[in-house]
Amino acid sequence: MRQDPGEPFDEVVLTPPTHSFEDSATLELEDRQVELVHLGRGHTDNDVVISVPDAAVLFAGDLLENAPAPAFGDSYPISWPDTGERLLALIDGAVVPGHGDPFDRAFAEHQVASLRTVAQLCRDTIAGHIGIDELIRESPFPPEPTSDALERTRLELSE
Repeated sequence: MRQDPGEPFDEVVLTPPTHSFEDSATLELEDRQVELVHLGRGHTDNDVVISVPDAAVLFAGDLLENAPAPAFGDSYPISWPDTGERLLALIDGAVVPGHGDPFDRAFAEHQVASLRTVAQLCRDTIAGHIGIDELIRESPFPPEPTSDALERTRLELSE
């Protein structure tokens, strides 16, 4: 007999946030400061990165991923590379992605460049300068996420 998927969560009590922020917030956690920063639209419109300066660690969430390729399902492909550039300015050591193993600045720079390439290829496809086959062939990411990026680019450009 299958268990109701909601059953394990019946006893979970959701606690809404007591504080919010627009661009950034600093938390004092005993002897450590933790900085929360919203850098702009990317993987979603509400990604937050967490910097722990004294440990030289940046938690990038899904703005940068090590495995698999970035998911574009609810993304903003045109805005994402610029948000990624702002994220690069915060890197002072290890980057912990939303998926995959931690990495360094060089990997982060490579992924931001790949996001910029996809954004430009999608723009070129929508403008009719290249076809979808060329988009898929030239993309640094597999066909499925690249196709998703194209659809999300259409939506982003229509805003």
